Amino acid sequence: MSSEQSGSVLLRKTRAGRVLQQTRSMSPLKALRLTLAKLAEDRMDLALAAMSVTERALRNDQLDGAFETDHLLLLLDHTDGRVGLATLDRTLVTVLTQQQTTGQLNKPDAPSERALTGIDAGLAAPFIERLIRQAADQLEDAEEQRLLAGYRFGIWAPTARQALIGLEAAEFRQMSMTVDVAAGLCQGAISLLMPVPPPPRRSPPPDETRAGDSETCAAPRTGPQLAESAMRVHADLRVALAQIEVPLSELTGMQAGSVLDLGTDTMDSAMVQDMTGRMISRGVLGQLNGTRALQLEHMPKPHIHPRRRASDRAELDLPDVTADTAPPQTQNLVQMSAAVPVSKDVMAGDLPDMSDLEGLDDAADGAQTASPSAAQLRKEA
Repeated sequence: MSSEQSGSVLLRKTRAGRVLQQTRSMSPLKALRLTLAKLAEDRMDLALAAMSVTERALRNDQLDGAFETDHLLLLLDHTDGRVGLATLDRTLVTVLTQQQTTGQLNKPDAPSERALTGIDAGLAAPFIERLIRQAADQLEDAEEQRLLAGYRFGIWAPTARQALIGLEAAEFRQMSMTVDVAAGLCQGAISLLMPVPPPPRRSPPPDETRAGDSETCAAPRTGPQLAESAMRVHADLRVALAQIEVPLSELTGMQAGSVLDLGTDTMDSAMVQDMTGRMISRGVLGQLNGTRALQLEHMPKPHIHPRRRASDRAELDLPDVTADTAPPQTQNLVQMSAAVPVSKDVMAGDLPDMSDLEGLDDAADGAQTASPSAAQLRKEA
């Protein structure tokens, strides 16, 4: 056998083995098709079968028109921030609602034209969550598993515009299934629009984490990660110009064109509040480049370090305790000495000599001189 013949034989065997491996491996479409029938049978006692499954890749700018706008639109949240979309047509929504509420299916003559509500989303969301989760568990390839794993129901999008706003990824994979209900009773449709996951982060090679580089690798890289997490924190705030009280009778009678008196004609005292109504700051409401803008007041920063120096006293609102004032007891003693009357017959020379007493201040000497005892006055007389 020549080398060319042996090469062609090996090539045919390799291709055959590759096709066999692909047929045996579990793809996302195959996992969704098998999970759909098993989940409907186990959870709802309902016969669902995927008649056809299709898949295509889409860019973000190709999403407009990629799904039917009158379907039930369920946004799916991932643990890493990705957002996907699941759509169900009205026929399948009716089937899931009837089976979970009455347990009986009625063949729809025509698709219902009623408006879809949040109740429909609440009844269909658990089924979609289990479908995606159980299909992801059957996948063997890690990259394919990352496409479906980690999603849960986020919110119902009443319009297609609201759904498109939530889809921010650059690339998506759309997997659509045509579903047969109860062996030919009716047919429905399910579509999953899943964002393509980013490539996983690769750990550094072992050579870069040698013991000699322990000083370099010991410091945790928490700075950028913490900053990125802080910038992704979502906070809902509202701006209020005034707070007024309106009687219920007046409020119910308001129509288009009614005017409310806010009690202010300026916008320099707008209040920034959280969603509970607690005021956080104030500011001036205006516009900048044709867009509404709010200029916040400057809020003084709290003192982080203790203020113990004498130079810091000017910035602190503290009482002055360094004034030179007489002790309270001395003040009372001086007031008492001024109130005691002195006899006109007592002359300055007749007072006793008290120069040998030490330790008395002037106020105490004045008090002793101004109020001698009666026994001393009789003795001197």
